[in-house]
Amino acid sequence: MSETLLDNQDHDSPWKEALELLFPEFLALLFPNVFALIDWQDRLDELHHSDNVFALIFAAQLHAKLLKKPQQKLGAKKQLIRLLYQKGYTQQQLLELFRLIDWMITLPHNLDIEFKVLVDQIEEEQQMAYVTSVERIAMQEGRLEGKLEGKLEMALKMINRFNLSVKEAAEEASVSVNDLMDYLKKHEQPKQ
Repeated sequence: MSETLLDNQDHDSPWKEALELLFPEFLALLFPNVFALIDWQDRLDELHHSDNVFALIFAAQLHAKLLKKPQQKLGAKKQLIRLLYQKGYTQQQLLELFRLIDWMITLPHNLDIEFKVLVDQIEEEQQMAYVTSVERIAMQEGRLEGKLEGKLEMALKMINRFNLSVKEAAEEASVSVNDLMDYLKKHEQPKQ
């Protein structure tokens, strides 16, 4: 009969209630590192939007410690890098912070490649954000002029080295005869 009385008594409830009530303090006292992670985990958004550079570094450390799946780490790393660019740091600051975050949040090789593609896209977006449409057109024209200049230079070398006619050199270099003639006039070398 005494066994059934002991079986019916709830010896765990007081401990469970105490644990529920004092668990945060228990963690803070015995596992301060774990407590710090749990405490800040709910405030990641605040860390992401802080102007303090150390908030982003701390967020990166939290992501590195808390996230286990590589895809989750990739998502966090993407978010942090985007935030770095949005905050307007100098190129040197960006590079140093990028290196630190890259070191903290490591990815498998296949996701590193995906991450590199994303970083290239972000850099292109950031660069293009400061370039007007007129500047983009001018850059395109400059590239085209540079290509034409290279072809004309190659045609001039063919004329000089292989004694090709202007027409033959223009055809080989895929330029017009008129463009090549104008180029030759500008770059005529005095005969010695």
